[in-house]
Amino acid sequence: MNKIAVSALAVLVALPLAAGPKEDTYNRLNELGAEIEARRGTGLDVNAQMAEYAALSESLGNDDPAGLYAGAGAAANGSGNAAPPDPPGGMGTTTNFPNNTPAAIIDNATTSVTVDVSGVGTYLADVDLITDITHTFAADLDMTLMSPAGTVIVISTDNGGGNDDVFVGTTWDDQAVNAATDFTYANATPTGPLIPEAAMGAFIGEDPNGTWTFEVADDAGGDTGTLNSWSLDVTTFDAPPVATGPTNFANNTPVAIIDNATVTSTVDVSGLDTYLCDINLTTDITHTFAADLDMTLTSPAGTVMIISTDNGGGNDDVFVGTVWDDSAAEPATDFTYANATPTGPLVPEGAMAGFIGEDPNGTWTFDIGDDAGGDTGTLNSWSLDVTTCLGMPAALPVIEVPTVDRIGLAVLALLLLMGGAWTLTRRS
Repeated sequence: MNKIAVSALAVLVALPLAAGPKEDTYNRLNELGAEIEARRGTGLDVNAQMAEYAALSESLGNDDPAGLYAGAGAAANGSGNAAPPDPPGGMGTTTNFPNNTPAAIIDNATTSVTVDVSGVGTYLADVDLITDITHTFAADLDMTLMSPAGTVIVISTDNGGGNDDVFVGTTWDDQAVNAATDFTYANATPTGPLIPEAAMGAFIGEDPNGTWTFEVADDAGGDTGTLNSWSLDVTTFDAPPVATGPTNFANNTPVAIIDNATVTSTVDVSGLDTYLCDINLTTDITHTFAADLDMTLTSPAGTVMIISTDNGGGNDDVFVGTVWDDSAAEPATDFTYANATPTGPLVPEGAMAGFIGEDPNGTWTFDIGDDAGGDTGTLNSWSLDVTTCLGMPAALPVIEVPTVDRIGLAVLALLLLMGGAWTLTRRS
């Protein structure tokens, strides 16, 4: 998940794990990652280090603290490039804004480029980023996107391993199937759509008109590339939808989290409107080795969203009271965890915006998998804050009432009098 670099080792030294076999293994994985990074580009063989890393990673349920892999067993990717359906009574408009001027990506430097968005609605309902990037070591790249309002989200940090040209034509989309942090990358093979490391949902509700800034930083020497082009698909409404909520639905029944098993808990949502426009998850989890945990949330429609996989290192009880929210300040994958210290709000590995447009009524399922032995815990409780909305209907047409001058009023009065007189004559 994190950069295969000496910086990973520095964090490890600053926040050492408690002594023990599993902690020792986790420490060794970080050491190997730093060693492999130091050897890269020098011509020195890394096969022995890679073999040791693979064996140790497997012993911890395929944990990858140094980011040598980008997950395993990724599902086939979705189509991406799609906005959520319009809310009842509302109609969105999607417009593409490209920047086709190539920009060099050089060693240990940041490339900053912009796109000007104009002439669209003032309420941003959805945005997708499309990148065409060639680079000979994908894990060198740290990418961010900043809106005109100044909101900055992390698109990707150090994903893709040592593979070439994996972000050619990539769509970064909250509605994609695979998270960038868990996708299995292949050399010189474009990824298809990916959920960014932080969620695009953080931009929802802003006015998109203005200058958007995309930055690509290369954080290691030895490899360079080119940002060939990039663009934004911006979906807007002319007016904000009418929101109801949030309404909280909780499950306060504790469930034991046991070694090498998956536990399931459910929450039933009912009585709400049928269009979900925002949802946050709150977890109260105690566990003595956070990186054992793989968490997913499944909607009544069957959409499965990754909340966290193998984050938190060997720290205890970091997900006590954690709010998983697209608009949180830090992604779960980049947060610096501390032992027995709750994290506060985190952006999940997937995107809660991936649920937008679904009917929230029904059974939601929260799964927690423990993927290594030696540590257990408890899901003490969890809850959902669900907000629904309706679109603003189009404004009613304005009917112009003709004006009448004094002569017209006199004629109208005369006609009314004549009509009244004629009616009385007939009755008599």
